[in-house]
This record gives sequence, structure tokens and C-alpha cells, in this order.
Amino acid sequence: MINVTLKDYGDHWTMSVTGHAGYAQPGEDIVCGAVSALWYTLLLEIEETCDHFETTGPDDAPESVTAWGCRHTMRTIMRGMRFVERSYPDYVTVTRGVPYES
Repeated sequence: MINVTLKDYGDHWTMSVTGHAGYAQPGEDIVCGAVSALWYTLLLEIEETCDHFETTGPDDAPESVTAWGCRHTMRTIMRGMRFVERSYPDYVTVTRGVPYES
């Protein structure tokens, strides 16, 4: 199961992605591919557009990001994550911690 968590604190937000989908064999897992594509799109966009952000985890595979600003990007990626969750509910869970509004 892939777990996507968003915590919105008002002046900043944190998103994390952990786990493995287990939908198919590594390299053939379309659920993992969809979540990974959204996650790395978020990271690339934040690196280019946010003045202040922090990541945790390995440099080549961060597990979470905290950013100040970039809310449009975060909301867009969350819409994609929720779409994957609705399409594959046995493999992806999206959790919204602290107040979150779409």
C-alpha cells in the first residue's frame, strides 16, 4: 500500500509518500508509476518555483517535502493523487492531516 499524507499548516504544508503499491512486479507496477510520476513532478516544480522548501529521506528518493508557498502546485498534485486513490483504492491511501481544503 502506498500512503500519501498531506498536512496543511496555513503558512506551510508537508506532503509525504511512503510504501509500495504491490499491484504488479517492480518495473511493471502502473500504480507505483502513477504515484511516482506525480511525486517527482511535485519535487521538480517545487525546486524551480518555491523560495523555501525542505525534503527528508535520501536525496535521490525523498519521502517527504515541506514547502512555504507553492499551494497551486500542491493542490494540483493532490488532485492527481486522489484520482489514483479512487482508481486503485486497494493500493493507495491519501490522508489529509490538520485542516485541508481542496
